[in-house]
Amino acid sequence: MQNRSPRSSSSWLMAGAVAILVVVVTAWALRDIQRNRQTTEMLLTQQGAGLIKALEAGARTGMRGRLGQGARLQGLLEEAGRQDNILFIAVTDRNGRILAHSDQARTQQMLFASDAMSRFHPGPQAASRLVSVRLDAPAGDPLEPIEDAAGDVFLVYRNFLAPDEARSRHGMHEFLCPGNCPPDHAARQFGPGLIVFVGLDPEPFFDAVSSDARATIFFALLILAAGGGAFAALSWAARARASGRQLSEARAFTDELVASLPAGLIACDASGAVVSMNDSATRLLNLDPADCIGREPSEFLTAELFDVFSLAHAGERVVEQEITLPAGNRNTQEKERTLLVSASAVTTASGGNAGCVLILRDVSELKRLEEQVRRQEKLAAVGQLAAGVAHEIRNPLSSIKGFAVHLGSRFPKDSPDALAAQTLVAETDRLNRVVTELIEYARPTEASRTPTDPGAVIDHTMRLLRQEAADAGVTMHFEPCGELPKVDIDPDRVSQALLNLCLNAIQAMDEGGRLTVRACVMDGALEIEVEDTGPGIDPDVYEQIFDPYYTTKPRGQGLGLAVVRKVAEAHGGRVDIHSTPDAGSRFTLVLPTTRSES
Repeated sequence: MQNRSPRSSSSWLMAGAVAILVVVVTAWALRDIQRNRQTTEMLLTQQGAGLIKALEAGARTGMRGRLGQGARLQGLLEEAGRQDNILFIAVTDRNGRILAHSDQARTQQMLFASDAMSRFHPGPQAASRLVSVRLDAPAGDPLEPIEDAAGDVFLVYRNFLAPDEARSRHGMHEFLCPGNCPPDHAARQFGPGLIVFVGLDPEPFFDAVSSDARATIFFALLILAAGGGAFAALSWAARARASGRQLSEARAFTDELVASLPAGLIACDASGAVVSMNDSATRLLNLDPADCIGREPSEFLTAELFDVFSLAHAGERVVEQEITLPAGNRNTQEKERTLLVSASAVTTASGGNAGCVLILRDVSELKRLEEQVRRQEKLAAVGQLAAGVAHEIRNPLSSIKGFAVHLGSRFPKDSPDALAAQTLVAETDRLNRVVTELIEYARPTEASRTPTDPGAVIDHTMRLLRQEAADAGVTMHFEPCGELPKVDIDPDRVSQALLNLCLNAIQAMDEGGRLTVRACVMDGALEIEVEDTGPGIDPDVYEQIFDPYYTTKPRGQGLGLAVVRKVAEAHGGRVDIHSTPDAGSRFTLVLPTTRSES
């Protein structure tokens, strides 16, 4: 009996280890599957919200009469409804009556029944839900959402145009009315507010989720199979060796398993000293294992990571807390990293504290891809609108400008009529620039690199702005960092980006100031700084200012900085910003001087 007791204990220990592995791997797999689904639903919601914003922008433009004679909201919905994976788009009143629909046959009918409409609570932010509806219902029948069904329509909805905006817009009765109606009819009809519904086809997205789920399950089963086989081998070996030998081999196997995990893992004993750290953790945190084993985590981890360790050491469990390690941090190298951190205490069979473990997953690339998808969705919506805008506006603009120039030439040079004609020509040019900026942003940006003198590009750009800067009371200075060598860049695109940065700087200095442009080639990159003495920028909007149509100026389209970022990314570079309120702003365009191998 005494000879079998160690074997029995070893078997129970191994069975317990297998059970823990099954629980951990299963929990990880389920969490990963759920996260993928949530991410997919978020992307669908963002797609619908982006489309709604684009439609709302088009609606406002249409109500100003700039989409061409006879334009209607119905036309916008029909054009947008032709996009892939969009099942329908509808604008209704609060009772569910359809005012415009991507299928014109359903106009003036009920989108959903009254009891179904009461379950929707639209607000200024987009909401979403997965519903099952009969899209093939007769034209006169309202759709009936079945929310407890499997779901075949991903519905995104929110308020469409503010009531005050709908009542006060010039041309509102022509744009919103499905047919001819008195000018005051639209205000009475649409005053309480409008709702826009976008029905998306979720099948392609959830097919991807299902594929990821199958891959996750396969990987989990593979880990379980490998772990189970290894534990079985250890169990067989335990019967032939002494207890000390069994423990030694089990520990060697565990170390190997931890070392091969794709996620970073750091383990501490009951005293809080680090006893194990796998290769993934050392790579993620830029550490040397020899300098960490046996030491306290507070000696080499950031404060945020150590706080997670402290919670786990105190017996609390932390599940996937997101932590950002900024570039230049002691636990990062040259770039910022975003980590999902989980931690839990490890207890003995008797319930005592055996230490704690910290698991790290690098999700920086996922964050970057999510941001790229968000920008691409905006760009796709802008591109579709740009094609129609260019055709409908540019041709009549050319005719208007031609007639204005002709009329102006028939009056004395400084007469009021000649000045009015000049104003008409200037406003026509300004509107044409708006259309051009819209098309330029929507067009894919590719860098045509050639050996270029950056100083010549900067001099040329500043010459273009000299008169505008003088009119604004702004002095411009160019400060090169020594002699600038030729670099491999696209001169036209770089000039375009620099022009936008300098124009923004000049416009920011309402009462005059100083604009300084610096350029330096170092560490394989061309760095161009544009610094002004304006009012500065709130740090809370650093990321927003690069979004299309976001602007803090009373007049502007909000595309300038978005174009600058596109030019930088086309070169494989970036745009950095540093600003101090009431002390000016500095934008740095960083462009690698060698082409990326990708």
